[in-house]
Amino acid sequence: MALGSNSADSSSPLSLEQQEALFSEAIAALKQKQYRAACATLQRLLQGASSRRYQLKARMGLVKALAGAGDFTAAIAQCQKLQQSPDSQAQAWAKRTLPDLVQSQAASFAPSGVEDLSGFVPLQPDTANPSAKAGLPSLQKPPRLRHSSPQKPISTPPPPSDPSPTHQADSSADADTVTARGSLFQYQQLNAATGLSPSTPTASPPSPPKTPQSTPEASVAATDPPPAPAAPLPLPERLRSPQALPVTKPVGLWLLSAATAIAWVWLLTALLHRFTLTINGGLMWIRWPVNPRPLLIFYRSHPLAVALVCAGLVVASPWLFDRLLQHLHGLRPFSTKELANYSHESVLLLRRVCRQRDWLMPSLKLLPTTAPLSFSYGFIPRYGRLVISQGALEQFSEAELAVLYARELARMGRWDWPILSGLTLTLQGFHMGYEWLAQRGDRQTVPAYRHLIGIAATICYGLYWLVRKLGLGLARLGTDKSDRAATALTGNPNSLVSLLLKTAQITATHIEEQQQVPPLLERLDLLTPLSYQFAISQGSFAAVLPWAEILSWDVHNIYRHWLTFNQSQPLLGERIQKLTQIAEQWGLQTTPIDRLHEPAASLKIRNFSDFWRYWHPLVRQGSPLAGLLVAAVIALSLWFVGGIASAFNIWQLDWLYQDQSLLQGSLLMGLGIGTLLRINPLFPDIKTALRQQNLDLPALYKQTQLLPIDSVGMTLKGQLLGRPGLLNAIGQNLILKTELGLVQLHFSTAFGPLGYLFVPSQRHPASFVQRPVQVMGWFRRGGLIWCDVEHIQIQTGKAISGQAPVFATWLSLVATLAGIYIIFSGG
Repeated sequence: MALGSNSADSSSPLSLEQQEALFSEAIAALKQKQYRAACATLQRLLQGASSRRYQLKARMGLVKALAGAGDFTAAIAQCQKLQQSPDSQAQAWAKRTLPDLVQSQAASFAPSGVEDLSGFVPLQPDTANPSAKAGLPSLQKPPRLRHSSPQKPISTPPPPSDPSPTHQADSSADADTVTARGSLFQYQQLNAATGLSPSTPTASPPSPPKTPQSTPEASVAATDPPPAPAAPLPLPERLRSPQALPVTKPVGLWLLSAATAIAWVWLLTALLHRFTLTINGGLMWIRWPVNPRPLLIFYRSHPLAVALVCAGLVVASPWLFDRLLQHLHGLRPFSTKELANYSHESVLLLRRVCRQRDWLMPSLKLLPTTAPLSFSYGFIPRYGRLVISQGALEQFSEAELAVLYARELARMGRWDWPILSGLTLTLQGFHMGYEWLAQRGDRQTVPAYRHLIGIAATICYGLYWLVRKLGLGLARLGTDKSDRAATALTGNPNSLVSLLLKTAQITATHIEEQQQVPPLLERLDLLTPLSYQFAISQGSFAAVLPWAEILSWDVHNIYRHWLTFNQSQPLLGERIQKLTQIAEQWGLQTTPIDRLHEPAASLKIRNFSDFWRYWHPLVRQGSPLAGLLVAAVIALSLWFVGGIASAFNIWQLDWLYQDQSLLQGSLLMGLGIGTLLRINPLFPDIKTALRQQNLDLPALYKQTQLLPIDSVGMTLKGQLLGRPGLLNAIGQNLILKTELGLVQLHFSTAFGPLGYLFVPSQRHPASFVQRPVQVMGWFRRGGLIWCDVEHIQIQTGKAISGQAPVFATWLSLVATLAGIYIIFSGG
């Protein structure tokens, strides 16, 4: 609806369309330099705007209109009101603008020796401040340059392909949002309209007086100075309209989605079958007061029934997820009108994408938590849910919120989305069972009951941990595709980079405030844009270290891809590097993370020396798996020899083909020997000197070729964070808060983490939670950062020793001896 100059009632609240129409009318007036008309329109918008966004835009536009009309006193008054705004970006904009307004007001009263008949007094030229020539403030933020590299002159990038009429309408409705980097306070279009841009001054300075010369050549030289070299054009931070990226084949995603679904059904079938066999085994032991008989149905597995249940979870995921999140965390509906108060660009994006793909608008939900969360779930877009947290709305800019919604829209309609929705819903059940049992176990006063409930809670957490492994590969591949698709939908890779970095920092701060990893972050790890584990390892150090050093390992370690199989997302540094490459391809200004502009590290294998140099560290790191592989090759070779011997009736070797115990025993022996060979490199003696000094974590961040096998002895002081009681029964959630950042801690007894179920509570690491401690152990640098603890001590002198080397030794011996026994006992 078009709105004329007299169609808005200043005494009644304006609708969103009326606010947008008034703002567009004001921009048109400013383009025509009708400053008084623009002031009147912006005053009406300011009085009737119900949205904080339009109130700020109206006041800022009013500052520019008043300055253009020469009423600097009123412009300064409006700017001072913006300084008192609760919005930090508005305050920063006003602080930058106010000195220019004051300077322009002072300059307007300066005397001049030239005067025309109309009474207009031109200002003296100021070469240092082009905007002062016109007597107006410069309100455009100068472009940000890359660190340690001068800006090169570039050619103007070719214009993008013509957008659709739908998108043109959306762009014209919110042009300032499209041209800026997601901030409401960079009005490049408005600056151009009022002549406030430094590159286009509104008034030319008076020419200097000519000096008579003796020769015509000198006169020409004096009157026609050589033109100054053209300044390089500033790079834009985003595209004015989205631009498609080369389409990647979805075959890999289809295959991985199918494999994940099959593994999901197979694992649940195996777990259910083992559970029913255990029940039948227990029934056989009961003789009094009744003598129940085992159930025959419990002796059979039921893969078809399990598959139907999994399919039902996928279909019912929108409604079951809604009930769970509403009951536990206060999930509520979230309208597009509410969303427009935070990000009008997000509303336009949702409408445009749904219109282009012929979708109904997905259901928007709001989660009232301060953690920066966003995720989606469902099985088809029509019944999809887009969830965002209050913390994300308040801490991300308008463009960042649009990119956030674009990521979730990109997932809808893909094969991985319904499978991950159903799989994550299954994880909710296991994790909620773990929480419920742990909380009730902590209330028990009888130690025996408390131990039994603790074991049950640990089993539920173990099932959560096991089932979660099935979705890691699919979530990792889906994250990469969502980043790429969100960039194509918005044309704004820089806001996605900013979003990821801010998410890491804000999540780390949230974990520090909660003094533990909130269960909600852990349960939704497969669906969120950034895992909380990256926030702990990298986001917590962003306040003291530059991002180039924090993320350099992610790009320059040649073994990084082998160390991410246990993570739900690609390495943060690699994600940002890919987005930076897209920005450079589009001719956009890129983020100032210098080392991420360098090519990713790789090693070309040309001869055996290169082959050995590459694989030797990796074999040392994964020696248990290498032992399994070598044992499998040997066993299969013997089995092949036995098969040939059986074909030629060589009875002396025929048994190699018939005896399956050879393969089983060899695999156990390979695992045991490989584990034994890794114990000494993984747990070396910590030097006495390291027991008295803190570890230099910044220096370790700079070493991009470290592997977890490169054990670094360390001593760190800080506060121990983690969950209390049985929620931390096996020490699965322990974090050391140091002066620099957060470090995850791994504890183990001689019987592994499960051994903590049977130690007294005063000897449990969770008993030190929220207390100052000193930790000594081995620093590990891989896709994540953690510390294997050898010793932890509080200020009173009480200490607990970790026994990870002892557990590894027992594991290797048991596996090796079991393999030998199986081989000699025969099949």
